[in-house]
Amino acid sequence: MLAATARNYKTAVDADTPKNKGRGVLKGLKASKKRHANGAGKLNIAFSDKLGGVVGMNYRSFKDDIVIKMKRRLPIIGVRRWADIHLGIHRLIVSDMLDRYDLEDTPETEEKILKIVKERYRGWRASLSSTYKAYKTDDARMSNIPEDLQPEEWEWMIQYFGTDQKFKELSQKNSDNRKKLKTNHRAGSKSYSQLSFENRNKETGEEPDCIALWEITHCKNGSWTTEESKKVYPRGFGYMAKLPTRSERIKFQVEEQARATQKVNSELSQQVTELK
Repeated sequence: MLAATARNYKTAVDADTPKNKGRGVLKGLKASKKRHANGAGKLNIAFSDKLGGVVGMNYRSFKDDIVIKMKRRLPIIGVRRWADIHLGIHRLIVSDMLDRYDLEDTPETEEKILKIVKERYRGWRASLSSTYKAYKTDDARMSNIPEDLQPEEWEWMIQYFGTDQKFKELSQKNSDNRKKLKTNHRAGSKSYSQLSFENRNKETGEEPDCIALWEITHCKNGSWTTEESKKVYPRGFGYMAKLPTRSERIKFQVEEQARATQKVNSELSQQVTELK
């Protein structure tokens, strides 16, 4: 197992190996076209001052590029949790992104990039887990190898999903938590950071606060998407004798949304935390 892990790390670091070139779904074509149109220069990107996520016209291209680099760089075999991944590989991914986007090479930038990488990595592992659960036997699973993986990598993941008791317990717990989520937003795949950025004040550049963002993401045509979302909204105003101003609603909404989503997300992320 240790030898296999070492080999896997080597191929993850060496981006010129045939294996690394073969891993991953074709993505990032839009970003490549943008760079070509820009004279192969770096694309502009920024991070939200309020929520910390990536924002701007190139935010989707940025996230697509992160997924590509993540899948090419990060090892699969022998990795049971994020903490198992060597810091040198983290730096390689950060360098990849700095080569493509106009960002300062600072510890703060690296931290923000790696936060997104970690989120996408967890999402990728979750999708692999869903593929595993879609088939009843290991033979059926090996006959349906995800296009992101090599056969030996998928074989290792099958063994991990099927035998690691802590993973199985946390997976069930996370599944139960998702069923309890009653305030789903209507923003689709668009992040709260990008929504906040798009709804900023055109004159001052100020982004909406928690209350306004909650209303933006949980109302459609003036109506709440769920009864639970409606119930959450006035909780921040219970101490107030009169209705809040729009700016007050916006401020509370961002904060309330962060608290509401963080409660569920913290439970869903226990798999990473408890496996450290």
